[in-house]
Amino acid sequence: AGKMPSYVQRQFRLKAMGLMCLQLFVVIGIMLLVDGWNVSRSQVTSYFLSLLSFLIVVLLLLAALRSRFPLNYFLLAIVTALAGLAWGIGGKFLPDAMH
Repeated sequence: AGKMPSYVQRQFRLKAMGLMCLQLFVVIGIMLLVDGWNVSRSQVTSYFLSLLSFLIVVLLLLAALRSRFPLNYFLLAIVTALAGLAWGIGGKFLPDAMH
């Protein structure tokens, strides 16, 4: 088994960490936008559960198609948006149920 040159490893790490940082900032941004929405508790619960279900389906699809270049980045963008929505909406009812 051959070893990848160090510059290829470095570029891969930079790309992977850059994508993860970008994804984190986008998820936090979506969370902050969703935090300002006024929705009832029953709506929040149904939205949250449906978003989580859809997020799991898209994650499984992303895992299955991880080596298909343009499609995997598109699915990653959808996962990022759904994760931001789910975390933002989930934060509206989770702290109330903690105590």
